[in-house]
Amino acid sequence: MIRKLTGLLLLLASSLALAVPAAYVHEMSGSGSATTKGQSRALAVGGLLESGDVISVAKGTMTVKFEDGQIVVLQENSRFAIEKYDYNKQKVAESSVAMSLLSGGMRFITGVIGGTRKDAIAMKAGTATIGIRGTDLAINIAGVNYVVTVQDGGIVLSLPGQPAASLNPGQGAAGATNQPVQPRPVIQLSAAQIAAVAPTVAKAVPATNPVGVTQQATLVATVEKATNLAKAAQAPGATDAQKAEAAAAAQQVQQAIVASLQATQAAIQTALTAGAPQTTATGTAPKAATQPGVTPQRAAQSDVQQIVTTVNAALPPAQQLNPQQINQIQQQIAPTLSTQPTTTSTTTPTTTQPLTTEQQQILQQQDTTIQQILTPPPITQPPTCGTSCA
Repeated sequence: MIRKLTGLLLLLASSLALAVPAAYVHEMSGSGSATTKGQSRALAVGGLLESGDVISVAKGTMTVKFEDGQIVVLQENSRFAIEKYDYNKQKVAESSVAMSLLSGGMRFITGVIGGTRKDAIAMKAGTATIGIRGTDLAINIAGVNYVVTVQDGGIVLSLPGQPAASLNPGQGAAGATNQPVQPRPVIQLSAAQIAAVAPTVAKAVPATNPVGVTQQATLVATVEKATNLAKAAQAPGATDAQKAEAAAAAQQVQQAIVASLQATQAAIQTALTAGAPQTTATGTAPKAATQPGVTPQRAAQSDVQQIVTTVNAALPPAQQLNPQQINQIQQQIAPTLSTQPTTTSTTTPTTTQPLTTEQQQILQQQDTTIQQILTPPPITQPPTCGTSCA
């Protein structure tokens, strides 16, 4: 009896260990779902994903961000499998990822894992195998036909029975999987081929630095809820109850922002200590190519600016943080960060110094109306008139 009970406890512990969130839904339009061990569930913004999940996007697009900063953008009518996601935060070089685009289209951008060890990522798209060389790529598969473009970095594309071919930034390839790969400038692809990957290439994506998955998922979900409640509270005929609910949701956004900043800072520190390159751990927000063949710039930002970028990427444009709000939040989280254990590392340590003038100027260019959007109109109280109301 004791042996059986012990076995059940070990099985339970094992299943709980496998349920560690690997990624979250950063943004989505339309509808999508995830299947875990045969059990399907609907997905929404902030939904958590784990190793072994198969993601389906029925309508619209879905942007998924992983713990190490890796980004996957899925097109409509796509299926994508997270076959294995093992992010070793203590030894980044021992991490590994295996994923597969089962159908449809996707954009893939490497994070800390791919930026630290390129052969750590195994990717398949239909019958094609893709070798990653630190990259930003888009691919669409439809039966035996495929289209792939490389925005940054490079890949090695291998098709069944065909010699492998390298694709560099600004290059693409298209055709049937039973034909040799012929790399050529993206601009030389046909309009239909470019259109096949356009929905993911043009999609704005979050920064590629590591994050605390649960905290970031909570932030985007809280912002989504608060935004919807604020709209309802500002509509004609809104009730006092709706306004009160929107005000409470706005307060929850502020709390979620603080938690997200703390988790992001800790995740970057951990990645640097574990051996991730500075340019990978601090990441950047890849820019979508505005024209076929245009390669986006991916220079690393300062650590503080990267944290700001990460949080703002989770907020709608009208709700992004201004410098004053960032400095206030930094003061809130400073005591917590100062109590975290420090480790000796040869990498550049992260800091929580005040934003530079240049950083503040950059942020000031963003929309700073978060309070106007999230804070609903005040609840009106009936006039107090005493006995004069008789």
